Amino acid sequence: MTVENVITLVAAGLAFVASLVAAMVSHYNARFRRFALEKWWERKAEAYAEVIRSLVTLIYSLDRWIRHEYALRTDQEYEPPPEAQKTIYNEYKEVRTKIERAAIEGNYVLSGKAANALSELIKQLRKEPIWPVTWDSLVDCLQGHFKAAQDCLKAVRGEARSDLLLK
Repeated sequence: MTVENVITLVAAGLAFVASLVAAMVSHYNARFRRFALEKWWERKAEAYAEVIRSLVTLIYSLDRWIRHEYALRTDQEYEPPPEAQKTIYNEYKEVRTKIERAAIEGNYVLSGKAANALSELIKQLRKEPIWPVTWDSLVDCLQGHFKAAQDCLKAVRGEARSDLLLK
């Protein structure tokens, strides 16, 4: 065997080893990319789930608040528990803070449309009853918040289905 043949065989062997290494690296990268995509999808799904839970809680607390106000106004025998209004308002403030945080995070995990829907909801929630606050202006304001929260929930659910590729 000549030196040229040995060099050719060594070069062919090195090329073969290099192709095996390249195939292994490619396989590893594909698995890592799939893992990263699955983790990102899970983060998005959890973010949407948290926002939807918060919106449902907001709608529930606004509904309770409106019912409480109507009962106070119309039912002369209605005596709310001493802490009822405070409990409802605290629940409302807590969930509103969560929604504001999600709106600030915005497009990082949620879609642009979902983030915009949350921003529009926050604008509506920052509207206060007309001063001096009357029962009618308070209930009108709460009903506006309630409607805006329902619209936002509908938009975010639609975006979650689309963004997470759900049917």
